[in-house]
Amino acid sequence: MIKNRFKNSLIKDFRQSFSAFSKNENFLFIGKSTPWSNENLPDPEIDSFDFEIRTWNDMLALKKILPEEVALCIRKILWTSNTVYNQYDDVVDLYSETTPVDFYVMTDDKNIYKCISNNNGSQSLYAPTGTSVDLIITADGYIWKYMYSIRPEMEDFITNDFIPVEFLDRLIYEESDLRNEQLAVELDAKFNGGKISNIIITQVGSPYLGAIDYEPYPSEIEAPEDLHFVRYYSTGFDSGLGKTVGFVGLNKKLTEVSNIDNFYTGNYIIYISTGPGAGEVRNIISYDGTTGILATDSPFSVNLTGLSTYKILPKVLLVGDGTNASCISVLNNETNKIKEIKILNPGKNYKTVTAEVLTTKTDIKEKTILRVIKTPLYTHGAEAAEELGCKNAIIRSVFDSRDNQKLKFFNDYRQVGIIQNPKIIGRVPVQEKLVLDIESFSATQDLNLNFIGSTPAPFTNPTSLIGKTITQGITEGAEQVVGVIKQYNSLQKALRVSSIQGRFRINSSDPSFGNKLYLKDYDNEDYYDLSTTRITNTFTANHYDNNTFIKNTKILTDQTYTTATIDSWSPNLDGISGKLTVRDIKGAFKVTSYDISGNLVPGERFTTVLIDTSTTTFVKSGNAGKSGIVSGILQTIPDEQSTVFRTTATIEVSKSYGVTESFGNETFIRDRVVKQIDSLTGVTLAVGTVVDWTININDPTKGTLLINVSEGQFIVSTDRNLYQFGTEDFYSIEETIVCSVISSEAQKYTGNMIYINNILPIRHGTDSLEEIKIIIGFWGK
Repeated sequence: MIKNRFKNSLIKDFRQSFSAFSKNENFLFIGKSTPWSNENLPDPEIDSFDFEIRTWNDMLALKKILPEEVALCIRKILWTSNTVYNQYDDVVDLYSETTPVDFYVMTDDKNIYKCISNNNGSQSLYAPTGTSVDLIITADGYIWKYMYSIRPEMEDFITNDFIPVEFLDRLIYEESDLRNEQLAVELDAKFNGGKISNIIITQVGSPYLGAIDYEPYPSEIEAPEDLHFVRYYSTGFDSGLGKTVGFVGLNKKLTEVSNIDNFYTGNYIIYISTGPGAGEVRNIISYDGTTGILATDSPFSVNLTGLSTYKILPKVLLVGDGTNASCISVLNNETNKIKEIKILNPGKNYKTVTAEVLTTKTDIKEKTILRVIKTPLYTHGAEAAEELGCKNAIIRSVFDSRDNQKLKFFNDYRQVGIIQNPKIIGRVPVQEKLVLDIESFSATQDLNLNFIGSTPAPFTNPTSLIGKTITQGITEGAEQVVGVIKQYNSLQKALRVSSIQGRFRINSSDPSFGNKLYLKDYDNEDYYDLSTTRITNTFTANHYDNNTFIKNTKILTDQTYTTATIDSWSPNLDGISGKLTVRDIKGAFKVTSYDISGNLVPGERFTTVLIDTSTTTFVKSGNAGKSGIVSGILQTIPDEQSTVFRTTATIEVSKSYGVTESFGNETFIRDRVVKQIDSLTGVTLAVGTVVDWTININDPTKGTLLINVSEGQFIVSTDRNLYQFGTEDFYSIEETIVCSVISSEAQKYTGNMIYINNILPIRHGTDSLEEIKIIIGFWGK
């Protein structure tokens, strides 16, 4: 079995092959102007060498596929009312290709939600809304998890069957970017993984007659006096347990309340549903059937009052390798059987967990049987593309008027495909640029200090300062400058700090606005006030300025050994970060990310380098200030040169010298085969198919042929005649000579053809706008 995770990994790698980092260039091609044998039923594709050659010979044009023209995608499942959606289940094949599972939806506002609970198979009546990181509960009892939103820029990737899904590859986006909502969900999930997603009932047991669950209380029945309000509450020390416990008095007027001593002990819990103590659960360790007073294993966090309502519910015992999960059972008011399990806290870090309803019943048929559904390893929302079963990518390319003016042909095409790394003759190398978000890893400041009055306590023990955070700002917690102490010289009263945010300023006189110093997290204080400490002078090292990075110099990274040429540099005001635009990229930058455990992993370091001409190798420049960490990629600036290339030959023809008769529109007919034959030897020099034929409007004795060359090469000649295939045989195009030949811009039979699709005819013209969408995916087991 090939897991969907592997398919997801493959499709991500495939998408990555279109990025500016990739060594591959991918091109969309269109071709096949000649008709199918049945125009309503395209011929089948064949994965053979001969079919690939014929595809090359039929090719009309190539267009480079840019990174922004490729998106990962998942099945399109629209939310519609009165539909039962599948809930997420960790034992179900959610990604089956034969029986797809509809466990997520896209709403009208183009938000995507995963169904966590379908309320025991009920119909969904209310669409989920909002982008909260918390679970979303709708009025129909469904529980949803917001995953991501489709940005306006991605809406063009929506098809009848697929929608795009984002794979986030950085941690910073513009404030208005919808990916920030998805990023918040992902980060929350990565730091809170291994939750309990749901607990379902696989067997409904017998009634729990002593249980008390009055929510909601049936309106048509007269409510018992005082219902289920706490009648008494106190705390006391239990010498047997050696700890303080709580005592709660139940309403004995309720018929459900047991008169049997210790009836509730061990197998039941008390849950405070409203009023003081609401939401708290305690285990019952003893019960007096006469007074209705029970003891809990620990006091409640607040004193319960007559406004506190309670539930006495069968205890659900959770056993697993995670922590902090808790839940309660919910009873059917009419049958007193357990109808669902409500999760109070989903816990964390569970990989294995079981749930059991504690009971004295011994017959297995009378027991309520539960099954725990765990979240994915990093809980719902950690990575939408993988969780929602992404194994496809959409490629969307458009031939617009600018492209068509270059191609200049009127004809149909019946074939589209993708080819990697074809050789483009005479093409200038690609010059995509990247805007990198960088930060310094070695910027420091030396602060000369002066103490007014007695020396503040922290400085009497210099070693205790190392690694502490020092800030400068208006008040504590409102810091404008932040640094980490690296060393302190008590003799010179000099403090060296590494910069995190901004630069420290002199405050030798009374603390002015924004200049107060604080020591953070020192001696059990959030902020230790250094109001008697003054900065009299500062010295900076390795901070950024306008001249730190110079255009046309090289950088080299320390992990991926990526090289690039600096195109421009813009430092931020803090002096320790900025935007570096680079070109001529060879390799792939490793940027700041989160690891498998949710820990922040800094991007790789880089430094400017010089070229040693004697050895033709890179050497470090030796200037620590000309270095930094690649925090992220802010922007990709695409290549500005043409991305469209002909795969046809352009042949200029004219009438023979002295002939004044004009060419006709039917001199050369589209899709007919043309040969060039040596008139002396009868040898065929070249064979091709007419793609288009146009007459020179200024001189009708001249014209232009676009030819799909399938054999040989057309040449300029006055005695190599052109022949065209007619109804039965070739006939000579008399008094016609070849004046010039411009070969295809793409060299035939180069590169790797990775996708071919035979389609119904599409008309192409210089004024047409053609949108082509290709779905690439991985199927099979």
